Amino acid sequence: MSESPEVSKPELASASEGSFGVGTVAAVTLCACAFCAALPFLTYRYGAADPAATYLPFGPLVILAIVCWVFAPVIKRLVGTSARVVRAALLFYTIALVLGGFSTQFTVLQIPQVITSLRYFATPQNAFETEAIPLIPETLIITNEVAARGFFEGGRALGVPWELWTGPLIRWGVLAFLYLVTAYAMLGMFRRRWLKYERLPFPLAEIPLFVAGHGQFGMTRGSTRTRNVLMIIGMVFVTTVQSVNALHNYFPTIPAIPLRFSMTALFEHPPFDVLRGVSWSTAWVDIPLIGISYLMPSAMALGVFGFFLIMLGVMVASRFFGDPTLGPLRFNRWGSQKDHQAGAFIGLLLFVLWTSRHDLKQMLAGVWRQISGTSNEPEHPDMWMLPTFVLGLLGICWWSMSAGISFIVALTFMLATLAITFGFALVTAQTGLPTLHVDNLPAQMLTAFVPARRIGMQNMALIGFFNTLFSWYKRHALQPCVMQSIKIADTERFRDRHFIPAVLIGAAIVIALNSTSLLHLGYNENLMMRTASRWQQHSGGMGSPHYGIIWAKNMVGQQDPALSWHWMLMGALSMWGMQLLYRHFVWWPVHPLGMLIPCGWQITAQWFSVLVGWLAGRIITKYAGARMYLHLRPLFLGLVLGGAAAQGIWMVIDVLMGTHV
Repeated sequence: MSESPEVSKPELASASEGSFGVGTVAAVTLCACAFCAALPFLTYRYGAADPAATYLPFGPLVILAIVCWVFAPVIKRLVGTSARVVRAALLFYTIALVLGGFSTQFTVLQIPQVITSLRYFATPQNAFETEAIPLIPETLIITNEVAARGFFEGGRALGVPWELWTGPLIRWGVLAFLYLVTAYAMLGMFRRRWLKYERLPFPLAEIPLFVAGHGQFGMTRGSTRTRNVLMIIGMVFVTTVQSVNALHNYFPTIPAIPLRFSMTALFEHPPFDVLRGVSWSTAWVDIPLIGISYLMPSAMALGVFGFFLIMLGVMVASRFFGDPTLGPLRFNRWGSQKDHQAGAFIGLLLFVLWTSRHDLKQMLAGVWRQISGTSNEPEHPDMWMLPTFVLGLLGICWWSMSAGISFIVALTFMLATLAITFGFALVTAQTGLPTLHVDNLPAQMLTAFVPARRIGMQNMALIGFFNTLFSWYKRHALQPCVMQSIKIADTERFRDRHFIPAVLIGAAIVIALNSTSLLHLGYNENLMMRTASRWQQHSGGMGSPHYGIIWAKNMVGQQDPALSWHWMLMGALSMWGMQLLYRHFVWWPVHPLGMLIPCGWQITAQWFSVLVGWLAGRIITKYAGARMYLHLRPLFLGLVLGGAAAQGIWMVIDVLMGTHV
C-alpha cells in the first residue's frame, strides 16, 4: 500500500490562484438557490422529472451548455473574452450540483412529509397513534390532525399553521445542515489523495468541464471540426430517439422506438426460472448510459457487470440446491448476499482510512501545531476537514440524543449511512454511473450485531425516520454529488474560503425555501396527495414517508432474528482482498468497487447498457486500435449530452402542455 507524498509548496500556492470575488460568488450562489427553489414546483405542481436528480443532473448541465455554447460566443465577440463567464457558469453548475443533491427527495423535500406522515396515516391497523407517536418528541413531528390533514389534502381556508411547523422544520433543518457539513468534510479529508496521487478518473465531472471547453476528456489531438461533428451526431441520434418516444405519448399513432426487451422466454424452466423477474430478464437500453459506459475505465465496467453476473449465478445456484438457500451456507439474494454487500461498504471505508493513515496523521499534527502556535509553515491544505468531520458527527449525535436516541445507536447508524454514501461517491468517481441504488439500509448494519428488541422501539422508531430521510432513495445521495463538485472546484481552482461558504449558505437558503414551498403546495394548492402514488403514500413501501417506522416495528417484532455479522465480516474481508489484488497486480482485470452494487434494483436496469458500452469500447480497441477508441469518444460523449438536452427540451414541452413527464 502506497503512502501519501508530502504536500509541496507549489501545490499549496496553486490552490489559491484563479478565484472569483465575493460579489461574483454570491451572485452565482443566489442563481443556484433560485434553480433549486424551483424543484418543488416542477416536481409537485407540474409532475416534471426532477432536473436536479442523479449525479449528472441534466438541469444544471443544460444551463451550462446554453451559457457556454450560446451566450459565451456572443460575449466574446462583444468584449473580446468570455473566460470569466464560462468559469462563472461552471461555478453555478458546481454549487447547483451539491444543492440539487441536497434538496431533492433525498433529504430536504422529505422533511415536511416525514414529520406529518405518522399522524395522517395513523390507523387502528398500523397502531401509529398508540405505538409510534408517543415515542417521538412532539417538537419533531406534527401531532395536530387538522394540520397534518391540511398538508396532504389541502387546507386553503386555514392557510399554513406556522406556529405548529416552525419548531419541527428548524430542528430537522439543523440535522440536514449538519449532515451536509459532515458528508462534505468526510470527502474533503481524502480529496488530495484521490485528485493528485491516485488520480481517479471522475467521468461525470469531466463532462461539464468538457462542455465548458476546459478539458479534452482524453481525446486525441485530431481535428476540432471532426470531434464536433462526431459529438453532434451522437447528440442528434439520442435526441431523435427520445423525441420520437416522447411524441408517442402525445400521438399514439406514432410508433415508439423500443428500448426494453424481455427475455423471460429464456428462463421458463428451473433453475433459471428464478431470473424471470421483470428486472433480471429484461434488457433496458439506456443510450446515454451506453455512452458513459464507453467512457468509463474497462476494469470498472467489467467489475460492475461481473459482480452482477456473479449475483445472478448465486441466485441460479440457490434455486438448484433448493430455493432460497445455497446449501448449508444459506447464502441467498435477499438475506446473506445483502449482508455481504453491506460488509463490503464497511470494508471499503476502513481500507481507505488505513491507506490514508499518513495523510490523517499529517492533518492531526498540522491542526495541533496551528492550535498551539508552534509552526508558521504551510500545513496540509485539508487539515481542518478532519476536525470538521468529527465535530459534525458529534453534532448529529447530539441532535439524536436530544431526540431520544442513545449515543451509541446514533453514532453507529450515522457511520453506517456515511459508509454507504462514501462507497457511492467512490463508485461514481471511478465509473461515472449517473444513478446508484442498493437494498441495504444503514440500520440493518446495526441490527446485524444486536437484535432490534434489545435496541428498543424508542431508538428504532427514530432510526426509522433517519432511514427514510438519509437512505431510502440513494440515487439522490448527497456524497456522490459532493464528490463531483470537489473535482470541478479543484480543477477550476475555486478557493475553499469562497466556495465552501457559498455551498453552506446556499444549503441553509435551500432548506428554508424548499420547506416553505412544500407547505404552500400542500396547504394552498392541494398537491401533495394528488401527485403521490398510492404505493408511495399508503402501502408503507420503501418510498412512503412512514416506511422507516413500519420497518422499525417489524424488526422489533421479530422473535429470534438471525444475526448476520459473520456475512458482513466476510464482505469486509472480501473487499480488502479484492483491493489488494487490484492494487498490486496489473493483470487483475476486475475493479473491486463493483462489489458494492449488485444487490439493488438500479443495476438491474443498467446492466445491459453497461455491457453494451463496455463491449463497444473493447471491440473497437481490439480491432481498430486504441487511437480509434479515443477518436470515437466525442461520439459517445454526444450520447450523454444529447440525453441531457432531450430531457431538458421535453421537460419544458411537457410542463407547457400540462402533461406529467
